[in-house]
Order: sequence, then C-alpha cells, then structure tokens
Amino acid sequence: MQQNSDLRLYARFEHVECAMVYEQGDAEPHRAMLVDIGLGGVQLKTKQALPIGTPLTLQLGQDDKAPLVATGHVRYCYPEGDEDFYISGFKF
Repeated sequence: MQQNSDLRLYARFEHVECAMVYEQGDAEPHRAMLVDIGLGGVQLKTKQALPIGTPLTLQLGQDDKAPLVATGHVRYCYPEGDEDFYISGFKF
C-alpha cells in the first residue's frame, strides 16, 4: 500500500526515535519506532498491529527530561511487506 503525501496537510520529516504507545486502561505499552513526524502526526513501526480509531497516548523520551506526551488515534495500520512489523499513521 503506497501512501500519497499529496493528501497530507503538513510536511513530514524523517526522524528515528523510540516511542511508547498506550491504550487507555492498559498498563503495558506498545513499543514503537517513530519513522517520521509532522505537525499533524507521526508514522510508527511496531511489532503488533495498533487499533485503528482508538484514542491512544504517545510518549517520546527526551534523555534526562520528562517525556513528550501526545494524544491522538491511529488512522491506518498495515503489515510491512514480508517483515514482522506494522506501519501505522498516528494523528494528533
């Protein structure tokens, strides 16, 4: 599935960073790799499929500072080729 960047409201910038994605009521987060970021959201790579449309909280570590926290939901989630990973679009 190819993503059409012309449909995005904001530019995206490649940025590799570790992240945690929390579902409401779950103590254990989904571990994720942030692939790119823009004003409207991020693209994530995970080992588990993320639930589309469900409100989630995204946490990005910042070395010795408090983590950056954003709330939003997953717009899409699909397997990445033959690999054991999923690609998800997280909208703020």
